[in-house]
Amino acid sequence: MDESKSSFDSTVIWSGEDPGAIAYAESVSISGSWGLQALGIESAHRRGESKAPAPQLDDFEFVAYLGSGGFSDVYLYEEQLPRRMVAIKVLSTRSLENFGTSSQFRGEVDLMAQVSGHPSVVSIFDANIAASGQPYLVMQYCPLPSLAERIAADECTWEETLRLGVQISAAAHSAHLMGIAHYDIKPSNILYSAFNRPLLSDFGIASLVGATAKEVLGASLPWAAPEVLRGSGAAPVADIYSLGATVYTACTGHEPLPIVTGMTRREYIHKVLSGGVARLADCEDFAVPAGVSDTAATALCDAVDQAMQPDPRNRTESAAEFARALQRVQAAMGLPVTELEIPQTSE
Repeated sequence: MDESKSSFDSTVIWSGEDPGAIAYAESVSISGSWGLQALGIESAHRRGESKAPAPQLDDFEFVAYLGSGGFSDVYLYEEQLPRRMVAIKVLSTRSLENFGTSSQFRGEVDLMAQVSGHPSVVSIFDANIAASGQPYLVMQYCPLPSLAERIAADECTWEETLRLGVQISAAAHSAHLMGIAHYDIKPSNILYSAFNRPLLSDFGIASLVGATAKEVLGASLPWAAPEVLRGSGAAPVADIYSLGATVYTACTGHEPLPIVTGMTRREYIHKVLSGGVARLADCEDFAVPAGVSDTAATALCDAVDQAMQPDPRNRTESAAEFARALQRVQAAMGLPVTELEIPQTSE
């Protein structure tokens, strides 16, 4: 993919006036190729001088700038005691100016603290306020390429896709049991530990299940469920769609809905809501690897299509059930079946 052609910020912000409305710049067009930015990557190289200076933190030595998200900058530090590399997420100055409060950041800390014990969720170690007044979060450092980067480099095999699909679905299901909907599951939010373990990150717009649309700040368009684009309240079933869309992207190398040069965000959203996303089996970039049986390929397509049903009432009933569908594909392919790591008391 050609990163230089990427020009679209795939985050949509909800209007505070109308829970069902979406605030977007209609004049902003989507380029023909989103490249890495479409997959959610905004590298330090692209950000250039726009990043905020790394704050001075007690017991942490600054090493490098890692990247930025919608509301924060992420830096690599070396913690002195215990000595280890950590990623520190700092609420950006821009966000402090826009929101005038650190409550959103504190909410993310609280949510991540509830779910970070899961083996497929990025661990958090600490949270505090820097001398500069910026809230920060000390997290597990994930040095390997994210899923987005692996997809962009065409390095994501079916075996890896199925394994991470089961593991991330288990993480999402565990969050759902705690009453938390992630609301932004996508390739760039799946990081990899030093041991090559996929980890779900960035609960920045996660909401308690049942929260209203006004309380949900945004979602990444290509992987957001149709009801999220309409502005409905938080619900686990929206994450199931995003899980399916993420597997779809890993299997095809691009977002579920192809981008047309000059298409505006309004047009893109309208096309999604009008049923413009092709079934996985009908996508021209979906290729079945040599040696994979028709039975396994059909099972994968059925699992993804069921998870991505436009009507949430027809969607896979839980993230755990989506994981089980992927396990059945693994079995059909003769692969080791990935363990479904969910609380033992849940089912």
